[in-house]
Amino acid sequence: MRRKKTKPVGSRKTAILLGGMVALVCVCSAVFAVRVYHTRATQELKPWTLEDLAVALGRRCGYPLYLVASKGHAFFRWEDDKERFNVEAAIRGTDIYPDEHYHTYPFTITETDWRHEKFLQNHTPVEELSTFMFLRGVCFWAHNRFKEAEEAFTYYLRGFPESQFIWAYIAECQWRMNHEK
Repeated sequence: MRRKKTKPVGSRKTAILLGGMVALVCVCSAVFAVRVYHTRATQELKPWTLEDLAVALGRRCGYPLYLVASKGHAFFRWEDDKERFNVEAAIRGTDIYPDEHYHTYPFTITETDWRHEKFLQNHTPVEELSTFMFLRGVCFWAHNRFKEAEEAFTYYLRGFPESQFIWAYIAECQWRMNHEK
């Protein structure tokens, strides 16, 4: 008995993209489980790891993915000529939220924040590297290596020269280097 040919819903490209996103979600979910176990086992916070991995894998597949930050949080965004949506991967599984969700999640973005920080904007490669250097600084900080932390935080200013919050980290590093000898 012959099957009746049915017309596919959407294009082949859409099907491939959806299949790739499903695979990406599966990988991200596995990494999330490992990250949660590692975080609980070592009592250390490993920020943004999941989003970085998702963007790196997605870009290798040719997807137009970008890292994006809100106040105290990171997520990634799909943006091309036809569509734009935010992917929240820092939860069990994934979800899609509009930009408005991140105006108050996890912290409310103030008028000062809007003026000085690059919240809800796609990061450029320089800004991505700056963000990684900030995270490196946080790791140095956690291990009382304040000179290296200060250098990493200062590097952050290359991607975010108008950032205000980073100066508090730099000042604290300088204070601790001078008072904890």
